[in-house]
Amino acid sequence: MKGNVIDMAVGVVIGGAFGKIVSSLVANVIMPPIGLLVGGVNFTDLKWVMKAAEIGADGKEIAPAVSLDYGQFLQATFDFLIIAFSIFLFIRLLTKLTAKKEAAAPEEIVTEEVPAEAADPVATADTIPDAEEAAVEPDASALEEAAAPAPTPSPPRRQPRPQRGEAPVLTIRSRDDVETAEDRDDVIWHEIHNAYRTRKIITGKLGGIEQLDNRKTVAVVDYKGFRVIIPIKEMMINLGRSPSGQEYADLMLRQNKILGNMLGADIDFIVRGIDSKTRSVVASRKEAMLRKRQIFYLDTDAAGMYRVYEGRIVQARVIAVAEKVVRVEVFGVETSILARDLAWDWIGDAHERFSVGDEVLVRILSVRRNSLEDLGIKADIKSISENTDRDNLQKCRIQGKYAGRVTDVHKGVVYVRLSNGVNAVAHSCYDYRMPGKKDDVSFAVTRLDMERGVAVGIITRIIRQNL
Repeated sequence: MKGNVIDMAVGVVIGGAFGKIVSSLVANVIMPPIGLLVGGVNFTDLKWVMKAAEIGADGKEIAPAVSLDYGQFLQATFDFLIIAFSIFLFIRLLTKLTAKKEAAAPEEIVTEEVPAEAADPVATADTIPDAEEAAVEPDASALEEAAAPAPTPSPPRRQPRPQRGEAPVLTIRSRDDVETAEDRDDVIWHEIHNAYRTRKIITGKLGGIEQLDNRKTVAVVDYKGFRVIIPIKEMMINLGRSPSGQEYADLMLRQNKILGNMLGADIDFIVRGIDSKTRSVVASRKEAMLRKRQIFYLDTDAAGMYRVYEGRIVQARVIAVAEKVVRVEVFGVETSILARDLAWDWIGDAHERFSVGDEVLVRILSVRRNSLEDLGIKADIKSISENTDRDNLQKCRIQGKYAGRVTDVHKGVVYVRLSNGVNAVAHSCYDYRMPGKKDDVSFAVTRLDMERGVAVGIITRIIRQNL
């Protein structure tokens, strides 16, 4: 402390003296030549008189003049610039000298960062996990041969093995932190524990369906590498009343099929129980769904409005996809959207455009709010976009032929998506082969149905079959 005060006092004294030197340099050396160049003007005399001095009858000054002495301001500015530039040069020189000093002695940095145990080869080997210890331990016979010419040395004394967690990971770069898999697991387990304590809703992916030893089926959800068990009754798969006998077995098969289609879907859940020793987690999707229903369907905002209502566009999760239907979850309520409501153009297989885990925009068509358990919605996806079917019909002409692809075949009717974006229906085919899904065909238009927005015609031939 005493040394720092003395250094500061010396700096103040030298700084004051340096300021006087700079002031003299500016006033007596720099400014006179500049004044001579601009016509012999003395910069300290430059000023703008705002109000002249008042002189009495006797010639004495009654009131001094009011003026802006910008000449003195310019001189003070020169003083500041010279002092600042000098300090900048001094600090830059000091930084270069410090960098050269550090580069000349790199050993000091290494010695400071390396733990004391690393200086002893035996202690370093002890810090390596047991699985690698055999490969690091030197062979006893090799040690004896190396020590033969010299007197028999005393065997190296093994340092006590440090307890787990005492020493940090020895990193290549100094002051660098490395997160191990165990550290990451500890952080995630802490998240799960906090979610259990606060009853927070968290999200994982449905990773599997298993049958336990007691023949009960459970859903397995993956949450950042941790296995979360959800009993089937807590998955909220509503299939109506609970029958008995063969009907119950059929219901279970249907339930397992639905869960199988949901594999890979995002699942919200609330942790109901944890075991810190085995790090096991039991959760409930039903509780999370009911809480979301209460918030988004039954509670109102400050304006008295529901958050989910008819006509509103909301984001939904795709939780299952079949050929002709997509099932989505909208804030705790599940609903199925048929293929005809997915897009304005005809879709032969929903798998071509939607996958489990997708997030899509849907429009709410209707809401049923009987109770927390009895909530239902109807929604579609195609109304989000503009219907261009009638505009596309302008691209077709009667008796015109167009290439297209079969999207579906139902009860003898062939549904075709023409290459110009028009939906078309064919009731007959001139080709001897029967058209099938995804076949490329040639389509002749016989009539334009403006009300339905489709072209009606005949398949003249199959260009290429989808075998």
